[in-house]
Amino acid sequence: MTCKAYQHRVDELEDHLQGQLAAARSRELAAHLAACAECREALALASLSGPLLRNALQPAAAPTGAFWTRLLATLRAEQEKSAMADRRGEFAGALEWLSWRMATAAVLATVLLAGYVITQPLQPVAELRPEVFQEPDHPGNEDEVLVTLASHRPEASGGGNGR
Repeated sequence: MTCKAYQHRVDELEDHLQGQLAAARSRELAAHLAACAECREALALASLSGPLLRNALQPAAAPTGAFWTRLLATLRAEQEKSAMADRRGEFAGALEWLSWRMATAAVLATVLLAGYVITQPLQPVAELRPEVFQEPDHPGNEDEVLVTLASHRPEASGGGNGR
């Protein structure tokens, strides 16, 4: 407030609003308010904010039964959401644990396989012995095929089951 006449007498504006100002001072203030727009604005703001402040200082009414019902329902719903999140978290934790175990096993198997491959001596292709890859003898006609098959039967070699 920049009004020099009432800058230090703001409490008189409050007293005027509450009807506690003496009649002579009230007439003097009314004359000043007619001439000073800034004091009129300050008085209007004080008249609006006064009831709000008084209501804020008064104790609130006791909550009704509907309030408690809504409050308890909201708390239960939040508890259920929290319980569901905990259950999902437990499953995710178990799944994460399992995935780490499987990844560790895969790395270990890869290391062991690589170690085995590295430690085995390699044979050049030129050093492979041709007798290892000999082609089997093929019978010349059908009779030789039948004789070969008959000679490989288990009962012919003495290890038969008596059929």
